[in-house]
Amino acid sequence: MRLSLADPKYIKDSITIISELVNEARFKINSNAIELIAMDPANVAMVIFKLLSSAFVEYSVKEPVDIAINLGNLKQILRRASPTDTLMRKKSREFLS
Repeated sequence: MRLSLADPKYIKDSITIISELVNEARFKINSNAIELIAMDPANVAMVIFKLLSSAFVEYSVKEPVDIAINLGNLKQILRRASPTDTLMRKKSREFLS
């Protein structure tokens, strides 16, 4: 899996808003989009988020992946990204014998 997002504001702004309602989230990454459906801790509000693959410079997902993330921690990391940065998520498998 390799994802490159040239405009960090797409994810930065979204995570900032979502993290006000939800502490932890499970993102589903498939060949078409990154998706999130989550409830707030009080089960009052539901968050539905989808970032399409067309928003990315590079989007290569061979098999669907679920990633659980603490949104408060992710928000702190994303604060460091400037508007000219490119965000990348890369997953590689290395096997040791």
